[in-house]
Amino acid sequence: MTLTPEHAYALKWANIYRMRGLNPLPSRPDEKRPFERYAHLWETRAPDEWFTESGWPETTNVQIMCGLRWNLFVVDLDGREARERWGGMGRCPRTWVVHRDGGESYHYWFRYPAGHARPFRKCFA
Repeated sequence: MTLTPEHAYALKWANIYRMRGLNPLPSRPDEKRPFERYAHLWETRAPDEWFTESGWPETTNVQIMCGLRWNLFVVDLDGREARERWGGMGRCPRTWVVHRDGGESYHYWFRYPAGHARPFRKCFA
């Protein structure tokens, strides 16, 4: 199978994430979940064969595993109220920010602080 330019671009970025020590997963284009079962990948890198031209599914979506193992967590702010509350919590360090839905939802990506041993809470109310 030959990938379209869009699918090849997603595969390229998935491999860049892998080179940086992250654990990307090919994501379904029709749902917010990976193509494959992933519970066993919280502590293990996704199989190399997923990241070849013949193993990459027809998707332009990539998801990245978060958690202590991957030294990555995300703050998901959905809606104006969430962004205002986040803004009122003080200065945010420089980080990666992704927005979607016309700017209604923002994801702030962070590396865990050096030496951080305990997990962060899953949700803040």
